[in-house]
Amino acid sequence: MISLKMAARRVASAGLLVGLITAPGISSDINITAKVTSDEKLKSFLNEHITEGFSGTLLIAKDGKIVHAQGYGFADRENKIPNTLDTVYSTGTLTRYFTAAAILKLAEQGKLSLSDTLSKFFDNVPADKQNITVHHLLTHTPGLLSVEEWDAFETINTDEFLKDVFSAENEISPAVYLPKFSFKPGDRVIEFSEGYGLLSLIIEKQSGQSFEAFLKDNLFDPAGITDTGYLLPDWDKSRIANGYVGEDGESWGNLPDRLNKLGKLPPYIQGSMGLLSTASDLYKWHTALYGGKVLSDASLKLLHKRHTAIPEAFEADIDAAYGIQVSETWSGTPWIFNIGSSVIRANIPAFKVTYHYFPVEDTVVIFAGNTPLNREVRQALPAFVRVLLEPDYKPVSSDNKQAQ
Repeated sequence: MISLKMAARRVASAGLLVGLITAPGISSDINITAKVTSDEKLKSFLNEHITEGFSGTLLIAKDGKIVHAQGYGFADRENKIPNTLDTVYSTGTLTRYFTAAAILKLAEQGKLSLSDTLSKFFDNVPADKQNITVHHLLTHTPGLLSVEEWDAFETINTDEFLKDVFSAENEISPAVYLPKFSFKPGDRVIEFSEGYGLLSLIIEKQSGQSFEAFLKDNLFDPAGITDTGYLLPDWDKSRIANGYVGEDGESWGNLPDRLNKLGKLPPYIQGSMGLLSTASDLYKWHTALYGGKVLSDASLKLLHKRHTAIPEAFEADIDAAYGIQVSETWSGTPWIFNIGSSVIRANIPAFKVTYHYFPVEDTVVIFAGNTPLNREVRQALPAFVRVLLEPDYKPVSSDNKQAQ
């Protein structure tokens, strides 16, 4: 049994983003009309924590039924276009969940093994990196450290990207992390975003398709989703959210506009960050994934297996699965979610998409936002999770807290 204090830390470190502001929501083609929650406790909590600092979309499902689904704030403030269930957001690190699923699909097709090393796919791999496997890349355990300052939109070619990655050296002393720490493959989880760029190239080499085309044909079409991708989906511009950053809420613009200007996917983005999607599509992905439409049962178990512990810096027992993370709730039940990355945030600011699944409670929370989350909402997150998962839990209102 885990302490409630630890549970609160887990929610904060995991980045469960929930914040609400009154604005019209437009329904997508998923049927939510008859499924809107009648749970007054949840409604009351959402109303209690409505704040003008939030802009995005929130979808909550329980026992296979959507109990809350709505857009809040504006996708385009300048033109007063509201966020909806069909608003297109950059998904940040959740991109890796799809990349990992694509790797497992290739393994099912017999086109690679998770124990294959880099030398099988690439020429001129340095000796100190020849033992890095596909599994190591999937779990951020190749023994390499992401470079914080690289430009995600740098339009270098594949050979230049590989040269950069293969020449990478860890310049940080192991003493910064833990005694007896090493950078050997498989030893420890270290953030390495470039590893998912390598995985996207492996997918292209072994499938004979572009990364995005393989995802569409093998993951998205079977899942029945059409609004997820980088450049292939034909989105109406009015559906694409702009990101707003800084104290003045300056518009960063949106990722499709930037990618269309480049005319290609930069290797630092492909497979690692920024895949675009909607709350509607992400829920369809969830139902298809667990409904056996995308991967076999064996592959699904590998996708969510607790492969390697993530460093104690997160103040929680969190393990790396493939492209996703796994921990427990305070009652010890599984908690599947995606952790954000400072590298991702620095290059594609404002956007944040989080997916949280509690299998035992069969509860899904999908949040997509196009502004940074404010302090008030972050502090409400632990109570929000308890409202969802504990039938008898009664959250203390902010008025009662002030009176105490």
